Amino acid sequence: MSLAEPLIDTAREALHRVFGFPAFRGVQEDVVRRVLAGESTLAVMPTGAGKSLCYQLPATVLPGTCVVVSPLIALMHDQLRAARANGIRAATLTSADSDREATVDAFRAGELDLLYVAPERASQPHFRELLGKAPLRCSQSTRRIASPNGATTSAPTTACCAP
Repeated sequence: MSLAEPLIDTAREALHRVFGFPAFRGVQEDVVRRVLAGESTLAVMPTGAGKSLCYQLPATVLPGTCVVVSPLIALMHDQLRAARANGIRAATLTSADSDREATVDAFRAGELDLLYVAPERASQPHFRELLGKAPLRCSQSTRRIASPNGATTSAPTTACCAP
């Protein structure tokens, strides 16, 4: 039995209870199962396929905080509002936030399920030190990828950080 097997039932319950969905869509269950098992995971999914759920759901099931790094501050704040509306303990650390000290205190105390962070914050030495003082579980980053025709796109990647 995989490490994820006992947790996948809990994840299915949280899928319904927290997010209101009766079942996973597409490859979501496979991705969530891998994340719950602590496996390195790369999930390439189209817009609207539920990529965010693939790290948000494990963040509600596993202990510690899932750290999400993205240059898209408006998207982070949209996801923050949606997460909080679903009862997920979430916060952001960006240049647009005025509650940095309270967020850092909650992060250190293990009171967050999700922490959305802008790259300029995540790249600072004091943030890397903070990561060593907080209970972590999952992390996600969004990378810019250039295509052969010169266009760029944002590609989120999700990985699980073992405690």
